[in-house]
Amino acid sequence: MLFSIGNLQTVTYPYKVWLFTISLSPMLLFIRLWSFLSDNNSEISQALALLGLAILYGAALSLPSLFLFIFLHKHLLQISLKEWKQKLVFSSVGVFLIWVTFILIDRKFIIDSEFNNIIWPSAYSLCLIGGAFLFKPNHTNIEVSS
Repeated sequence: MLFSIGNLQTVTYPYKVWLFTISLSPMLLFIRLWSFLSDNNSEISQALALLGLAILYGAALSLPSLFLFIFLHKHLLQISLKEWKQKLVFSSVGVFLIWVTFILIDRKFIIDSEFNNIIWPSAYSLCLIGGAFLFKPNHTNIEVSS
């Protein structure tokens, strides 16, 4: 089962929330870290490279979640749930998957829960919740091809 993206109008709700989350979260953290950087341009350029790497890394690690979101979106279209309940389901599942991913990658969350270990999944969770409630789930733009 493939989901086609023929033009920009067929980009569905899960893609919008996913792209919003993986691009905005590292940027928010980058802005937070910006205050710790000196005025040295080489450090700023290194930080920009790190920002790009964080976006790519987040995209790669969140692909399984995206596929689950696409499946969940397709399933939620078949049952009649109010829009805010759909957004609540996406937010709940998304936050759970974010924390599971970070725990599986780095077990420091279980052993040592200090601020630096919690800031990354917290930023991703807040952005995902914001994106889930910012965008409107579309009900007609999914094209399924076999």
